[in-house]
Amino acid sequence: MQNLRQVRPTPAGDLRKRNIRLGEILTSAGYLDKAALRSALLRRHSVDAPLGQILRKNGLVSDELIVDALSVQWDLPRVDVKRIAPEPNVLLGINLKRCLEIGCMPHRNRNGITTLVLSDPEQRHAAVRACGLDPARTTLALAPRQDILDVLSFLFTDKLEHRARHYCPEDVSCRGWSGGRFIATSVLVAGMLGAAAFLAPIFTLWAVFGWILIFNLAAAVLRGAALIGRLRSRKAVPLPKTIAKFSDHRERPVISLLVPLHKEDLVLPALTTHLAAIDYPRELLDVKLLVEEHDDITLNAIKKLPITGAFDVLKIPDNALKTKPRALNYALTYCLGQIVGVLDAEDRPDPDQLNQVVAHLWNAPPDVACVQGRLDFYNSRNNWMSRCFTLEYAIWFNVLLRGMRKLDLPIPLGGTSVYFRRNILENLGAWDAHNVTEDADLGMRLARKGFKTEILPSTTMEEANGRFIPWIKQRSRWLKGYLITWAVHMRNPRALYRDLGLKSFLAFQVIFLGGVTSYLSAPLLLTLWMGAFGFNFTSAVGGTDTMWFAATASMIFGQIVMLAISVLACWEPSKRHLLKWIITAPVYWQIGAFATLKAVAEMFYKPFFWDKTTHGDQSDQTTSKLTSPSGPIDSVIRPV
Repeated sequence: MQNLRQVRPTPAGDLRKRNIRLGEILTSAGYLDKAALRSALLRRHSVDAPLGQILRKNGLVSDELIVDALSVQWDLPRVDVKRIAPEPNVLLGINLKRCLEIGCMPHRNRNGITTLVLSDPEQRHAAVRACGLDPARTTLALAPRQDILDVLSFLFTDKLEHRARHYCPEDVSCRGWSGGRFIATSVLVAGMLGAAAFLAPIFTLWAVFGWILIFNLAAAVLRGAALIGRLRSRKAVPLPKTIAKFSDHRERPVISLLVPLHKEDLVLPALTTHLAAIDYPRELLDVKLLVEEHDDITLNAIKKLPITGAFDVLKIPDNALKTKPRALNYALTYCLGQIVGVLDAEDRPDPDQLNQVVAHLWNAPPDVACVQGRLDFYNSRNNWMSRCFTLEYAIWFNVLLRGMRKLDLPIPLGGTSVYFRRNILENLGAWDAHNVTEDADLGMRLARKGFKTEILPSTTMEEANGRFIPWIKQRSRWLKGYLITWAVHMRNPRALYRDLGLKSFLAFQVIFLGGVTSYLSAPLLLTLWMGAFGFNFTSAVGGTDTMWFAATASMIFGQIVMLAISVLACWEPSKRHLLKWIITAPVYWQIGAFATLKAVAEMFYKPFFWDKTTHGDQSDQTTSKLTSPSGPIDSVIRPV
């Protein structure tokens, strides 16, 4: 092939493609089988993607060979940008975001002529604009896209990393959260409660009980309303599961899938297998595996897998802040898709999930910014805790979320199987890199800006957390994030009320503050239940019979509502094995008190600490017999 010294530079404005096809160059050089080329060309008629992209995404030809072929086709030189570094002065003033999207950068300037390196000559006009160059004083050269991205990432590490941490606007971010501020506030509140308890112990006790019972009743009302809304939504007409009926006049969009990984060597083989099984044109899939640059465990595991051009490994620069939302923000700059989705390392999404995402967003009004898939578990029968964990998620995803959507209430997003319109996500400020429940926080920010989240009728299978200590760690992270999210959005209660309206404002209080209150007060509610069944507390704490009757009635009402929701959540055939375990759920909720105490304690000294959940050692670790990403083109490329 060609090199920089063998080809005469051609001004960007005068560039012309030679009358020779890319596929012919590759087949004549012996790098591509003719049968594979024919399959790829047929594929090109079905998807809006260049031939080189089809070949690369299906692992048929490497980036290096494609660039070599383009060099011959366009009569352009190649540059080894990793060996010959770009001159710093030519990079001043570039649009870094656009350069990363296109895969281009200025390289050298000689006598007022700038060499622009890019991976696809068809993008030359956009590349010239992104780099702020004059076409008449610009010559072109080629380099593999990944090499260009690696160089830009290295040269602009600080800028990209800073952007990842500060993507979210400061007024709705918790990055200014200070443990010291929380300590001072907590000491003040604790002092006031202590003084009240000393001066009026019975009154203080009843005030605490009153707080608990009010939130218990409010939660029961919200759940009851969601239950009614869920029952009403069962009559709704389901959205189409495929896009076949309108694919003839609308091109399928590129979808970026972000998969954050941290020490995930155990689940990586299953993850790549299930991602390869997704029924969506591979040429339109932009799958990015996000790995911390010093996570040698995951990086070494990736090297052992037959990963092809279908997956891009994106190394996240090291920083003291190591959170999932920071990694997502960093990766967002590199995304190519109009839709951005998030999956977790242990996820097994329905193969047709992305088709449903596209169908849903295309049929939905423009204010629907996001769709949330259902989550379920493939190891729900492992033990009692995994059964209760599955029951809890069935209640949340099968009943409460769908009911809340029917009531037009704000939806706290889940951290996986969630898909956004990219332009809305970016304009909103993406994820809060410091919030350990970035998903729920983002759901509230969407609602405050008038955007809606809808529930996708598609399921992603995950691994249920079935061990006590990992459960406590995971739940404490969620509850800590709920507390921080509540505090951030309540900085200005008037603004929150104005943005959400009364109904959603009250729902916000119940979901975030009420959720933490419920877990923290679970042992106290158990004590009240003991009183209701004959253990006499009235002589110790006083109170009238009417007050005790109201408290007991409130708890009974809450339990009846929760029982009805639990039965409905488990009524589908795949969940009926959980029905007999519903009666044990009150014991399961008691464990949350330990997690809440841990969450409150961590807010004093490490509010941004991400207590990671370990995956892979609880699952059955069975890998479905699905097509490998490195298989032949006829078995890898699925029909549109």
